Amino acid sequence: MFRFIKLSTLYLFLSLVIVTFAYVGGHTYTYAYEGSQFEETWDIISSDPYSTLPHYDVSLWRFIFDPTNTLAQASMRTISNQEDILPPFRKLVHPNGICLRGIWQINRKNKYSGYFKTGSKALVIVRSSLALSYADSGHPRALGFAAKIFPTTDPLDPRQLKTANFFAVDDLTGTRIKHYTDGEMTNEPRISLRPHTALLAPIGAVSGITFLLADIMPGIRQLYPVSELGEENSNSNIVTPKWIKISASPYTIPIDEKDFRIEILRQIRENGKLSFQIAVADHQNILRQKNWQTIGHIDLIEAVVSESCDKRLHFHHPPFKITQ
Repeated sequence: MFRFIKLSTLYLFLSLVIVTFAYVGGHTYTYAYEGSQFEETWDIISSDPYSTLPHYDVSLWRFIFDPTNTLAQASMRTISNQEDILPPFRKLVHPNGICLRGIWQINRKNKYSGYFKTGSKALVIVRSSLALSYADSGHPRALGFAAKIFPTTDPLDPRQLKTANFFAVDDLTGTRIKHYTDGEMTNEPRISLRPHTALLAPIGAVSGITFLLADIMPGIRQLYPVSELGEENSNSNIVTPKWIKISASPYTIPIDEKDFRIEILRQIRENGKLSFQIAVADHQNILRQKNWQTIGHIDLIEAVVSESCDKRLHFHHPPFKITQ
């Protein structure tokens, strides 16, 4: 144990030095974001499906030494670039994913604004992913759910629409959960200590420091882009939940597949859709139990595993606001 602590401290120190230099030497991205068309975005995502499912790895080398895409550069791009589709790039933390399209709908009375407001309905593109190298059940897997909300219900809407993005993960160090649909993903994911966690110390150290350099509170992803979407004045009457939880509908019947992407494809093919509940909360007790309120659902009706899903679809992370 003592040796592990010493090694972890060394990893942390070296990571801080290396990542700081990578961060300083990286690029700052500033773009005038004009928005996207839903159907055009989906057409790009679905244009190049894989013939064989790849298994991309998550590695410390790519985080630090990749000359075209270090984790520091990727973190800055994610914070500052709002574009929905980018030229091909390698996702370093969530490389293995599947993209889905469907409807976001809020049907329960609540106090929130924007597209959390009661009666809100919009098109959505989701990327379900894993934050570690393994795609197969039985291995430690961190389940991810990134959503891009388009403020329209017409897939052929010709307008360039500015989207709102949010992110949810179940446990950053991964669990041996059997089904993707068993997960409960939130915008402030757990960090659990398990036997395999020691093996993730170098990657965890680099990731944590890099994300902290890019944003002051990387452990939670705020939801104000959703609560501001569609509001004429984003500085008044905005009410945002602190937490969101995404979980499969309780009526979902699990499908046993080693690869989560095949599991999700079968859910769509055999059931016609895959539904997730949207729950939000503002408060928690001393045991960190939150006052979850289910306010709506996401119905996903089409899925694709493709090169552009993994390497072109981009989700903008909102920078942390001290006050909302």
